[in-house]
Amino acid sequence: MERFNPLNDYLFLKVMGEKGDEEQCLAFLNAVLADSSEKPLKLVSILENRSVSAENLGDKSVSFDFRTLGETDTQKNIKVEIEV
Repeated sequence: MERFNPLNDYLFLKVMGEKGDEEQCLAFLNAVLADSSEKPLKLVSILENRSVSAENLGDKSVSFDFRTLGETDTQKNIKVEIEV
């Protein structure tokens, strides 16, 4: 069996970044954030827009693998941009 690189942009997006992948995405983000002082996310919504235009950043545009909105027990609308 051939083994795939889990950090391949296409595969990562297909497994974590599409509508319907919220459960995997939530588990992934909480695992990544586990060693930080951030509170665990309780809910995550995957957004369609995966880029920030140059108008928003001054002179550069950015493309992420995907973007989400999350929430904890005490905070809503936490923007999380994922790029591997």
